[in-house]
Amino acid sequence: MLRMLRSLRAWILVVAVAWIATITVLIMSKPEDGAPSADVLATQIADALRAQDADRLAQLVSLDEGGDEVARVTVANFGTVDTQLITSHLERLNGVQVVVDYVRPNGERGALRLSAVVSSGRWKVTPVATP
Repeated sequence: MLRMLRSLRAWILVVAVAWIATITVLIMSKPEDGAPSADVLATQIADALRAQDADRLAQLVSLDEGGDEVARVTVANFGTVDTQLITSHLERLNGVQVVVDYVRPNGERGALRLSAVVSSGRWKVTPVATP
């Protein structure tokens, strides 16, 4: 046993196995895109817009391709809005919609309506025109 502990080959093998196990655990533990519920989705969208975080918003967009671009444009358009006055809530009229209310610096109020969809058990929004 002592001879095995002194062997460089044994330590290389242990480190390699530990490295592969660590990478596997990190990949498996990455949360899926989207939100677990519509209420959480509304909160996460408002938080991402308040923080001007396009990457976080892109994870909530239902597009397979182009979601990053939609998120960047949306965040850029919200750059002219007072981020402290961005709120969100749900409306359940014709399906579920996340309504993002905002106020521009000149006092003008607006609302952005995003249709919410469930994909693989996770809630996401479909992109629409931005303010």
